[in-house]
Amino acid sequence: MQVQKILFPTDFSSASEAALDQAISLARDANAKLLLLHVAEPLPAYGDVPYYAAAEPDVPELERRLHAVPVDERVRVERRVVVGFPAEQILAQAAKDEVDMIVMGTHGRTGLMRLLMGSIAEHVVRGATCPVLAVKAATPAVAHA
Repeated sequence: MQVQKILFPTDFSSASEAALDQAISLARDANAKLLLLHVAEPLPAYGDVPYYAAAEPDVPELERRLHAVPVDERVRVERRVVVGFPAEQILAQAAKDEVDMIVMGTHGRTGLMRLLMGSIAEHVVRGATCPVLAVKAATPAVAHA
């Protein structure tokens, strides 16, 4: 499989950071372009009325944060911030840019938390037309008494 474009969606979490090294390494080794993507979630609405207690996404600030994500200078990189629902936008950007692979972090939630929060990584894996590498952040060791 020849990889020319890799999509790396990030939510700036530790789970995303865990996958960043993998994405950079794969892009560098394949001489592939790395597309860094952040999806800002839209203002929540209740019925037809937006809920104004929440702030609109600060796109310029999110772009600044995305440009601060360190990438090996040998890797060609493009950075993009879009507004929408994360799984939908990740899949849409992957199709639009005809990426060969998606590398993303996963929080690894289980049980009730997964039921309540859903799994963006799971939606992406199920909906993607290209390979997806989901990297789970390492959990800290628990000390036993």
